[in-house]
Amino acid sequence: MAEMLSPRQRPLGISIIAIITAVQGIGDIIVSLIAFFVSNATTGFVGGIATAASSIFLIVGVLTLVLAWGLWTLKPWAFWTTVVLEALGFLGTLISMFASHGFNWSNFFHLLTAAIVLIYLFVDRNVRQAFHIGNLV
Repeated sequence: MAEMLSPRQRPLGISIIAIITAVQGIGDIIVSLIAFFVSNATTGFVGGIATAASSIFLIVGVLTLVLAWGLWTLKPWAFWTTVVLEALGFLGTLISMFASHGFNWSNFFHLLTAAIVLIYLFVDRNVRQAFHIGNLV
């Protein structure tokens, strides 16, 4: 009798990241709906800005949900997209902290979480194995 291969196991940390990412996507879609209603309630420049913001938040929200799905289903492109987005967020926050010349808890928290996610993605062998990513470290 042929031995059945066990399905890939999703590491708990990836499940948590995927859920947080999905919540962010849903939040962006909710913001897009609010901006849409504001754009319908106002005219002129403010209405135009609200319409543009609504469209942008809707696109970002949908793309964020697609990323969450990719993480949940262990797609390699979702691994690399998360790496790129976290690295860009880390660098952007680092630049922002140096440009403002002051300590900000929000920036510190963003740096810390981005670093933790990046370290987790690259150091945990189970994560790389789940996404079929070779030995990187």
